[in-house]
Amino acid sequence: KNQDLKKILYAQADSGTVHSWNTRLTVYGIGNWGFGFTAPTAGYISGDRNFGIGHPAVTESVITAAAHETNFQITNFSSYGPRMDGFPKPDISAPGQELCSSFNSFSATNLQPVTTVNFNGKDYEFVRLSGTSMSAPMVSGVVSLLLEADPNLSAHEVKEIILDAARNDGLTGNIGPEGHIRWGQGKLDALNVVQSITNTAVSNQSIPDFTVFPNPASDVIYSTKTLEGNETYRLINIDGQWMRNGKFEGYINVADVPDGMYFLRIEDPSGIATFRLVVTR
Repeated sequence: KNQDLKKILYAQADSGTVHSWNTRLTVYGIGNWGFGFTAPTAGYISGDRNFGIGHPAVTESVITAAAHETNFQITNFSSYGPRMDGFPKPDISAPGQELCSSFNSFSATNLQPVTTVNFNGKDYEFVRLSGTSMSAPMVSGVVSLLLEADPNLSAHEVKEIILDAARNDGLTGNIGPEGHIRWGQGKLDALNVVQSITNTAVSNQSIPDFTVFPNPASDVIYSTKTLEGNETYRLINIDGQWMRNGKFEGYINVADVPDGMYFLRIEDPSGIATFRLVVTR
């Protein structure tokens, strides 16, 4: 706000494009803020926010997270892509504004806690924070769910599954395969991600009506389906892990399956039926 501290930046190049950034370190020690270049007089060009994603988020192989308000619009602090060479970034957006989470107990920053949890005589605070530093852990959590479902997935496969399952809505608009400079491929959809790999969508019941019994079960599960001889099944736990699969003969032995809730998926050429199943003894 002190006019004496204002500076004029002049850049010139014979060809190509010159990119410049205007940032400052915050006094709170929790990140940097960018400020747009202004055009103080005729002949100068105002800056824009494009190409504002920095390291290491510009790395092609990483999942670069933008931030949006939960079930709402992109945040004003979420950086604009693309990368300087035109490569599409960010990759996906996740909730990142006013999220309540645990806070570093050694931080000197004085923030108003939402609540505290006492452990071994010490109070640990939970506070509301905003930033892509909050949306990135949301994406990391979905990565963890994927790797629990299939530990053999490569980093490339994990990224591909998450981006393919991204959700578009009235706020993101229809996003093409090239992505969007603010939303990436759209909003993170954890349910769609997990269902896309575990095939546990209970709404997908296109096989003619039948049922499985008993439910809860303790040893053997039977089906009322009229068998055609080409049915297969998968038994999946709530973590998305396949417990067993194979040809469906009209019954499944679960005597050695641990107690808990499962998804039983039965498939034939006409469609798929998925049932919630409880095993208990």
